[in-house]
Amino acid sequence: MGSERAGNAEATIPPWSGRLYTPVPGYQPGMRRPDPFVGEKPVFSITRANLECTPTSCPRRQGAVRQFPDYRMDVYPTHRTAAAPQWVYENIFRNATRAHAASAGIAYWR
Repeated sequence: MGSERAGNAEATIPPWSGRLYTPVPGYQPGMRRPDPFVGEKPVFSITRANLECTPTSCPRRQGAVRQFPDYRMDVYPTHRTAAAPQWVYENIFRNATRAHAASAGIAYWR
């Protein structure tokens, strides 16, 4: 909430679409939700062999890669599928367009 709807110039962050509009084929209410991106392939992997090439992309993973020689972290495409009910968006809009600072000296936390 509050993020830029557009993606970034590098296209590593896609535009926000709001949600997955259709359930995964075969899904029935009450079932465990299946992975809608199950067929995706990693964009790249971080391993000991390429760690020095990607220190800024995942600086906290460097320790794991150095400690565990076979460590591998697959990095997948970014998806922006989070969604909320319409009333949430309406209230966010109302708050953003109607909110104002309280008068000086008024403390509502008493």
